[in-house]
Amino acid sequence: MGKTLTLAVVAMVLWSSGVAAETPVAGEMVTVPTAELVSTFTSEDKTMPKTFRIGNGFQKIGDYIYVSLGGDRIGGGIIQYFKWDPKASGNQFTYVGEVSHSTIKGGFSLCAVGNRLYALALFVWGAGLDGHPETFNAITWFDIEKETGKPIEKGTLPGIVPRSATFEPMLIADPEGKNLYVTTAQDNYTNRLTWVKLGDDGKAERGGDINGLGFRSNPKMSPDGKHIYCVGDHNIAIVERKPSGEIVYKKSLSLDCLAKAKTPNVGNVEELKGNIAGISPDGRWVYVVLTSEQVWTKNCFGIFKRDPATGELEFSSGGSEYDKEFDAFANLRGMNLMFAPDGVSGFISSDMHLIQNFKQDPKTGKLSNVSDVVTPALKGRPTPLMVYDAKAGYLIGAATLQYEAYGGTWLGVWAAKTGTAQVRRGERADLTATTAAAADAKPGSTEDWPRWLGPNGDGKSTLKGIRKDWTGGLRKVWEVSGLSPYLTTWSPPSVQGEKLVVLGKHGCMDEVLCFNADTGGAPLWIAELPGDGGGDGWAGGPVAQPCIDGDRVYVCHATSRYSCLSMADGRLLWKKAFAQYSHTPGNPPVVWEDLVILTHVIRPETNKRSTLSAFKKDTGEWVWSYGEDSKRIDLSWTGALSLKVNGQAQLVYNTAGFAVGLDPRTGKPLWELVPESVPSGDFGMYTDPLTDGKTVVLVSANAKNEHVRSAVQIENGIAKELWKNVVAFTGWTNPVLHDGYLYTFVADGLYSSVNSGFQCVDVKTGVEKWSEKKIGCGSIVEVDGNLLCLKYSGDLLLLNPTPEGFKKVTEWKGAVKIQPWWTHRGSPAAYGGAPCWTIPVIARGKVYLRYNDSLACYDLMK
Repeated sequence: MGKTLTLAVVAMVLWSSGVAAETPVAGEMVTVPTAELVSTFTSEDKTMPKTFRIGNGFQKIGDYIYVSLGGDRIGGGIIQYFKWDPKASGNQFTYVGEVSHSTIKGGFSLCAVGNRLYALALFVWGAGLDGHPETFNAITWFDIEKETGKPIEKGTLPGIVPRSATFEPMLIADPEGKNLYVTTAQDNYTNRLTWVKLGDDGKAERGGDINGLGFRSNPKMSPDGKHIYCVGDHNIAIVERKPSGEIVYKKSLSLDCLAKAKTPNVGNVEELKGNIAGISPDGRWVYVVLTSEQVWTKNCFGIFKRDPATGELEFSSGGSEYDKEFDAFANLRGMNLMFAPDGVSGFISSDMHLIQNFKQDPKTGKLSNVSDVVTPALKGRPTPLMVYDAKAGYLIGAATLQYEAYGGTWLGVWAAKTGTAQVRRGERADLTATTAAAADAKPGSTEDWPRWLGPNGDGKSTLKGIRKDWTGGLRKVWEVSGLSPYLTTWSPPSVQGEKLVVLGKHGCMDEVLCFNADTGGAPLWIAELPGDGGGDGWAGGPVAQPCIDGDRVYVCHATSRYSCLSMADGRLLWKKAFAQYSHTPGNPPVVWEDLVILTHVIRPETNKRSTLSAFKKDTGEWVWSYGEDSKRIDLSWTGALSLKVNGQAQLVYNTAGFAVGLDPRTGKPLWELVPESVPSGDFGMYTDPLTDGKTVVLVSANAKNEHVRSAVQIENGIAKELWKNVVAFTGWTNPVLHDGYLYTFVADGLYSSVNSGFQCVDVKTGVEKWSEKKIGCGSIVEVDGNLLCLKYSGDLLLLNPTPEGFKKVTEWKGAVKIQPWWTHRGSPAAYGGAPCWTIPVIARGKVYLRYNDSLACYDLMK
């Protein structure tokens, strides 16, 4: 192989985020705020104890960092603290210790005022309130020892929040450091903002309350200290602050403006949880985020113009995930805007994605994100806990490390040096690749693999004459790593001619990367698209394979969108909203003649969801929809396949509750198969239909949530079932049909361990011909009359398909190096990491193996 490169991006494209942005020029050099990660310190260090769940507190006082942690008992509130030395070489953090205090268990808010620290506990159900009313949501204050940084508890103001409160209380301080303000929400919605006066000795004393305003989340104070803004259940409350610190309710502004103005899918704003994301340093713009706890795709982002003299707000603009004109930031929950000293740029943190920088248009208040600037080298995700030390020039933050059985958060702290730099948009210093030597770069064939399941949608390659002795492995042609540095990604590449397109993830952005399929090396272009934070433990990045058609590439990416890009340079040509609410979407687009067919898409004209919709592939103009607002259970990660059945071209689609064949031109059903019983819940389906030209093989589910495999023949528009069998979990495997027999892995469960097997089934009768036990699970493609299988263990296997029995031709152990799963959720010990779920791709005489962060190209011929 040739030389290893650290890659600078030749060209990229950026979507607007927030609520609008200038259209970027591919490869444009811009001046942006930057942040280079320089230090991380985690609880994996043995000097630091394993921690409880992180609360809502993260503060810096002098050279010390303080993080609030949840305990498991009364008096279990904990503050861990670290010394931070930006001049130190290597790691800049030193774990100092922890202190507990006499408030209720749970995470809590921290607020630094001068050389003092104030803590307010969060109510936790089952906390054992009886007999301990004095410990419920009290404000506790600490003096900080100058030499050691240790917080010394000095006093407590009990019962600052009523006992019925259930939402997270938040603390903020005024610019003078003489007053605190606390927001809470309670079961009976007698919600309040509480004023707390601070004495010279730090003593906290209740000053007064404003009740019944619907506060639910963190307040923000205007830079001049004259007003406090809080998002309620369906409004923004404006509170005036007197010079004495006293607070007076002024008015509330309804958030119906977000539901009515360019945010059609927000619906009832009373269902959404909101917070003030930030206020611009000049006090002219207030940024509001609304999110849904259950349906994250209902996020919306609003900008309000503020009158600095009166504090009055006027709605300026807003956007939601489904809007045609606006795009939200990657994921908005817990979003925080931190402005840089220039007042028009800064950084964004959220509990579901990594850090982005942004620029503000001072005339409109609109924000545009420029690139990811921090990717903490941690095993989990950052939280909104972050401070910006503009004077020293550092971002300092905390991050959750990993989940063990969906609980038990560990802590990490990190620091990033900030500044500005001339960069090419999307430049990736952490993307590395090798370039093929001249002899290796020569293509072994001209066959493409431009879409899911190959050129014909059947998982078959026409390549002949492959090497069938894999002793010592296949010859590596080129490799790239850094496609998804910290989050698990399963999307296979697609190849057309000399170009290969693969999806990746970097920070909060999804990426489409285009490489030379024969030589690898630096990407020809990178397109950045809005992603999310990878909070989905199944896949933090894109799952679906892109579809290349001529000069266009169609992708389904992680923020519930389909995008059409130019193959020449990655420019965004058009986009459509996706409407699946469970896990990262994995539905591949399919092109038929002049149409592109998309699954679970939102039709812009009606704002309704459909099962399948066709759009003109060049313009994105809607043509037809099938199953609009269907009541059927059709949750799936499958897409429609363009197949010929009885000589007739049709789009065949199957999911958990039904199957259908459509006329591709009109979307009219040619046949439908609706089972007598359907799953009782959102039963996901992952196996696509296949056909031998006469018989269609489907996998669905029944009312018992069992997987059902069936074969149907179509006669006069009627789907006639030939046979139907309840089968084991199908896993993530698509079977292959070969000479009248179906060959498939048979998974032994969700993660498909080494106890899984392989099966041969007669398509005419549904009768099993043979079954090989305990060989593991994997994905299958056909090449040169053989079955090439990539097992979840990372081994590559070549089988001879015959009804006479399991016949192995050759095997390459460890073809793919298994990598840790970022959330460590259920990762099988047999594999030592996440299962290798990505299907192999065969094109140009080569096989392309994708696993998470890496993509490797191997020669199948030599």
